[in-house]
Amino acid sequence: MLAAAVAIAAALVLWLAGPSSGSEDVLPGYAISTLRGGASAVRSDRTNVDRTLVLADDAQEIDVVVAPAQAVTGPVAVTLIAEASGRAAQLVAVDAAEISPSGSVRLRGPLSRFIALEPGTWQLWIVVTRADERPKSADAARDDATQRRVGFRVELAAKKS
Repeated sequence: MLAAAVAIAAALVLWLAGPSSGSEDVLPGYAISTLRGGASAVRSDRTNVDRTLVLADDAQEIDVVVAPAQAVTGPVAVTLIAEASGRAAQLVAVDAAEISPSGSVRLRGPLSRFIALEPGTWQLWIVVTRADERPKSADAARDDATQRRVGFRVELAAKKS
């Protein structure tokens, strides 16, 4: 009889707690809200498909903000992935990113502060994850649906730093 009462109490606790989907750990989608630097600037235009920064050199200032669709609770981490034709993808943890309490991420300063790129055209991906879930490789970042990726291009004319 006591075992039955304990089983019923345990079932009641589980039912009241609801399903444990882990959805509180899944980050919302992110989108670029500001993209400035060099000859290009985009602000709050989510329909703009040509998100390209044209930079004279890697010492030129950039200002990129990506914002979550809804506020994020808990710490997040930022990683950059850089891809260019004929070159190995680069994966760089970005500890210099500014992260707001709501989870918005800002990269502000010279491009070289965040990643070292050779001249050329690059596809950059800002990858936002939970603080303890940074990707270990560019492939892992591409394959993990829980990590939020937002991309833009950089055309870099010269390397100054």
